[in-house]
Amino acid sequence: MNLGRFTHRIEIQKNRPVVDDEANCVERWDTVAELYADITPISSREYLLADQHAAEITHKIYIRYNSIVDPRCRILHQGKVYEIDSVLPDAKQTYMTIMCREAV
Repeated sequence: MNLGRFTHRIEIQKNRPVVDDEANCVERWDTVAELYADITPISSREYLLADQHAAEITHKIYIRYNSIVDPRCRILHQGKVYEIDSVLPDAKQTYMTIMCREAV
């Protein structure tokens, strides 16, 4: 993989429930890592050939391997939120492919 492709700065966020002033449990997303990534939209051909579940996937994000990242996290990039569907490390655990969808 060409490291020069990792040009986008992203934030990995994890959800942490907190209790507000009125004793309500609310979601709070905390940034746990900031990394460089390559963000690639899914091509229309991949989109059409995918099965029903994978058809929701809109982007592939490539990063260096990081054990913090799992499907319970989300990615923030330039004001856009990406929900992680799956995290696919390579065999040597050098890089990861993250399949995700852009949140509305």
